[in-house]
Amino acid sequence: MNRSRPRIPNRASQYLQPQWTERVQQLRLLDHSLKYYLPEPLRSHCWPAGITGNQLSLVTDSSTWATQLRYQQQQILKQINTDLGLKLIKMRIRISARQTYKRKVWPPRNLSQKSADSIKQGAISVPDPDLRAALLRLADKSYRNKK
Repeated sequence: MNRSRPRIPNRASQYLQPQWTERVQQLRLLDHSLKYYLPEPLRSHCWPAGITGNQLSLVTDSSTWATQLRYQQQQILKQINTDLGLKLIKMRIRISARQTYKRKVWPPRNLSQKSADSIKQGAISVPDPDLRAALLRLADKSYRNKK
């Protein structure tokens, strides 16, 4: 297997401190090895977080993919150790959702006149004065938005 390993461009590395350059290089090599070894569905949902001592830390975007990684833990560690000449014995998996989606914002909904009248009728029979006032405000606000 002849795999090319990613390298940090000289221009970028000249601005980084040596330990950061080494860490970036290590993360790129880890990422490359993981992407080569993992099957496609898992490959796009997993990325390396780093190595601390003899522990490999991986991040995934859901518990489903974390479970798949745990099932393959021994094979992944063996592959990384072989590829990069490391002696990793543990793997830590974190779940962190990627912020690549935008949450849909729904427009405010207005109550119909019939619903507002029903809320007013129900509010009259509520013994709690705070709840009664809140229900009347809701019905009144809905009614005003319609005018």
